[in-house]
Amino acid sequence: MRVVFVFPPRASATYVPLGIASLASYIELAVPETLVQLMDLNLAAWIKMTKDDIQGGDLIDFVRGNRGRFTDPDQTIHVKSIWDRFRQEFTALGRQAETFLSTGETAPALQALLDRQVRSILAQDPELVGISVLFPEQMPFAAALARVLGQSVPGTTDRRCRIVMGGAMMSALSVPDLMTAVPEIDAVVTGEGEEAAAAYVPALPGRKFPD
Repeated sequence: MRVVFVFPPRASATYVPLGIASLASYIELAVPETLVQLMDLNLAAWIKMTKDDIQGGDLIDFVRGNRGRFTDPDQTIHVKSIWDRFRQEFTALGRQAETFLSTGETAPALQALLDRQVRSILAQDPELVGISVLFPEQMPFAAALARVLGQSVPGTTDRRCRIVMGGAMMSALSVPDLMTAVPEIDAVVTGEGEEAAAAYVPALPGRKFPD
């Protein structure tokens, strides 16, 4: 069984998605024949954005400790101004994702982001994709990714790649409303995800997910 867990934008560039790492370890122990891969799409998006910007290298070097000092107020203020600009770009992308979900219209910047993400996921030939959503800012990106990913895989209910969404945000919203708005999502996990995720894996392929 091939499983890919992804952590979508938007979170801090320094955030480490330990939740999907914990899920991977649990599933590999509970279902040993499963191959689990992790993809930090949030970090990938930050890196791509900084590489395309003339000041992006300053931010990456500063965060990694390769340039400057956190204790220097002037350097910190300079880097914060770059950070804030990138956050504004992510906010604009989030609004584009909301528009895409409501109208189907995709702005070029969002389309490029989603295309990169879907290509990287499908390159792993997954049978199950789990999308982890912890923060409200991630929801538009996660829902848009689920929609494009679901539409990129042939078939409908019998399609080989299933999409499951989980994380803390699932307990803070209406799951029926989410699955109605984004029917490409096959299942939603609320609460602790380890046992539920391990139960979903043996349900593939060709069998219904557990309730």
